[in-house]
Amino acid sequence: MGCKMNLDQDTLDSRDLEERIVELEKNNDLTDQEKEELHQLAAIKKDVEDYSEEWEDGITFVSQYYWREYCEEFAYDCGYIEDINRVNTNPLVYCVDWEKWASEMKYDYTSIEINKVDYYFRAY
Repeated sequence: MGCKMNLDQDTLDSRDLEERIVELEKNNDLTDQEKEELHQLAAIKKDVEDYSEEWEDGITFVSQYYWREYCEEFAYDCGYIEDINRVNTNPLVYCVDWEKWASEMKYDYTSIEINKVDYYFRAY
């Protein structure tokens, strides 16, 4: 049996969580710790499926502690700010209030608590 899944990461992927659920469900001789882990993962899955049908296709969960950095990366990835190896010739990049941007991004996301940490995910 594999190691307990680390749920204290900057990002989590529902496909990894599902893989661990399947692994645990296949084992008929779970320890008490593994039973608790399976219960926790199944509860996360159930809660998320109330908001999104994308569990099997992959949902990214972003820790509240990584949220601002994630939102900044999102802005670059979407081309909102030019990314030339992160050397911006556009002086407006220095005027961006990343905390405000991260706050605004929350309107498109839902949160779920995992191990006493809020994780944000897109609810479609």
